[in-house]
Amino acid sequence: MNVGVIVYTCEPMGPGRLTPEGTEPGLRSQITPGNRAFSLRINDVTGVAGLIPPDSRVDILLVTTLGNATRTGKIFMENMRVLAIGTQAVKTEDGRPIPATVATLDVTPAESEKLAVAQSSGSIQLILRGYGDPDSAKTKGATTADVENDMRNNAARPPQRQTGRAPQT
Repeated sequence: MNVGVIVYTCEPMGPGRLTPEGTEPGLRSQITPGNRAFSLRINDVTGVAGLIPPDSRVDILLVTTLGNATRTGKIFMENMRVLAIGTQAVKTEDGRPIPATVATLDVTPAESEKLAVAQSSGSIQLILRGYGDPDSAKTKGATTADVENDMRNNAARPPQRQTGRAPQT
């Protein structure tokens, strides 16, 4: 598993960026005190096409079927720090290796419990945050009915998107 730290030009290297004296190199020194390292199996799509470097921030989207049999997608954890992205050798029943990409996150013990349940309940996707984006995403989630309604209502008109950028002139 690749574990790395991004250091920017002219970035001060204070005690929070250095491991304590006598600490062995590795993932253990990067975990926030009181937190845990939790690994999720992801693929090229759920892991933003492999473009998530260590020390990035991600939101976690869960797609699952709720008790009323409604397929639902909802961001349920936000601004999670990625400790590492790497591959793990997984084998098929007949022993052939299957590369499985793994994202390791810095989480609280309570968050690890929720992630364990989410991982077994549905499909998890990581949503990469922009650099320095601390904002919370207030969403209601989306259901199969929402997608079907949008498809019906938007069939006659082209989609309009806000890019967050000023129009080009």
